[in-house]
Amino acid sequence: MSTYTTFVELAFERLSKELGIPKGFVVALYEEKDSWSFISKLAQLVEAVFTRAVVDALREPLIIDVISNLPQEVRINLLRKMNIIDSEQKSMFKAIAEIRNQYIHDLSNIDVPLDVYIRNLEDGARKGFFKRFKPYIVDPRMSVSEFILECRPQVFHVCVLQLLEVHGTVSSINNRKDHEAFRLQQAGRLLPAKKKGEMLPMDRVTVSEYVTQARAVLKREGLFVPQFE
Repeated sequence: MSTYTTFVELAFERLSKELGIPKGFVVALYEEKDSWSFISKLAQLVEAVFTRAVVDALREPLIIDVISNLPQEVRINLLRKMNIIDSEQKSMFKAIAEIRNQYIHDLSNIDVPLDVYIRNLEDGARKGFFKRFKPYIVDPRMSVSEFILECRPQVFHVCVLQLLEVHGTVSSINNRKDHEAFRLQQAGRLLPAKKKGEMLPMDRVTVSEYVTQARAVLKREGLFVPQFE
């Protein structure tokens, strides 16, 4: 296994477990020789990651069947609305869905390599496909013809890295929410116990004491992060 495929496998290890796919699935996808299988499996991988991302972002595991049955365009739009992906990612991932639909759904393409299929597209469509991947291509000097020649590894590399970013973004948001909830729960210990229906005293002195006590406890427990130094 090359350094690159080793990196990909390690980077995808956690996500592979969450998706319930074999550890070596993504590397096997990279090494897939058949263009038909490659683009089909890649699109399915994107759909699986997006389904998981929507469910995890909403924190509603029971709706996974509902989300998985939505069109991919809807899942893409949902993640854009939630600011999980940006407009360039949205455009790139839509390109994957579109090329899968156009390429796979026409049986006459079954023996046509992906690079040949893209090269045979109309000029506007060919350049448009390249334009949607260009923001993520390492070499800014790469031309349309060079991209088409290396479209399989280029599409794989861009797609895989952006899928990992989507997964990381959702995990980061949820971790931050959990931390904020934990801090709020810990801060709640400082409030005095009150009987049902009883109002807490709201005079300035009492409120000031609450704030002072709360900061002291949170600082001691490493939960207080001052906004201004």
